[in-house]
Amino acid sequence: MTVRVLQRILALTTAIWHNQHCGVHPLRSLTAYDHEPLESII
Repeated sequence: MTVRVLQRILALTTAIWHNQHCGVHPLRSLTAYDHEPLESII
């Protein structure tokens, strides 16, 4: 099980690294899903 998790982390890291070096911009951002204003959290 540990090997599978490490393989997935490595694959994800490799994909992110590849996209950054190829100049690919992400189509989605996690901040787009944050609908709650910062003031309401504090």
